[in-house]
Amino acid sequence: NCPKPAMIAHFILFALCLLTSVARAAAPTPIGETALVIGVGYVHRAQAQLPVARGMSIQVGDMLETSANGHVHLRFVDGAFVSVRPNSRLLIESYQFDPQRHDNGAIKFRLEQGVIRSITGRWGEAARERFRLNTPLAAIGVRGTDFVVQANTEQLRTTVNTGAIVVT
Repeated sequence: NCPKPAMIAHFILFALCLLTSVARAAAPTPIGETALVIGVGYVHRAQAQLPVARGMSIQVGDMLETSANGHVHLRFVDGAFVSVRPNSRLLIESYQFDPQRHDNGAIKFRLEQGVIRSITGRWGEAARERFRLNTPLAAIGVRGTDFVVQANTEQLRTTVNTGAIVVT
């Protein structure tokens, strides 16, 4: 008794549909994109190093790295803006928000070295206590803010353009 061709075709169609669903479920959701790229920059994602290009999607887990002439602007889905300046490394650790429960949201960046400018978006405004920027020396929380941070393993400098930050 050999399976009928129609039965085999149905099985193959079912398997393809299942694989497509799994691939969609496993694909990370973009949380923003690169709005401006000057010079050389890279996104480190899942053990790959990709050259940064304008319009490239940004995902949780991405590490952005700029060269001595690199400058990358990121625009996030909630309207937040981050400028990654030359010779910098920024990790997007978390970027999530629950409109029904603000305490479920969390925005967490880690500036390993260099300089960034951050302007808080709607999610950071709604859950200010759940926004963190970690550096090698301190953790920074925001209070509805436009601020610049320069950090490395020996020093931390901040400038607040509007709003306030808390450094611990």
